[in-house]
Amino acid sequence: MPPTTPPDGFRCDVIPDRDRVVVRPVGEIDLATVPFVEEPLAELEAAGFTELILDLRRTTFLDSTGVRLLVRQTESARRNGHDFGVVAEDGPVMRVLELTGLKGRIPFTRGRAIA
Repeated sequence: MPPTTPPDGFRCDVIPDRDRVVVRPVGEIDLATVPFVEEPLAELEAAGFTELILDLRRTTFLDSTGVRLLVRQTESARRNGHDFGVVAEDGPVMRVLELTGLKGRIPFTRGRAIA
C-alpha cells in the first residue's frame, strides 16, 4: 500500500492561475515522491483543466521515475488535447533531461509569469 503522506522535506503545491493550474513539487522527485506529483496532475486533468504547468524550479533531484512521469504527462497531453508545459531552470532537472536526450521532447513553457 502506498504511503498517504509524502516523505519529510517534500511537498507538492497546487496553484490555480486563471485558466491554468501550476503544480509545483518542492524537494526530490523519486520513487517515494512521484505518486505525490502524479496524483494532483491526474486529478486536475480529470476535473477538466486543459492547461497544466509543472514547475520544477524547486525540484532538487529527478530520478528515472520522475523522468518517466514527464514523458507520460507529455504523451497524455498530446493524446488528450490539453496543454502541458514544464518550467525548469539550469540545474539538476535540466541536467538529467540533457543527459537522457529528453530536453527536446519535453514541452517547456515560459508563458505568463509564474510566482
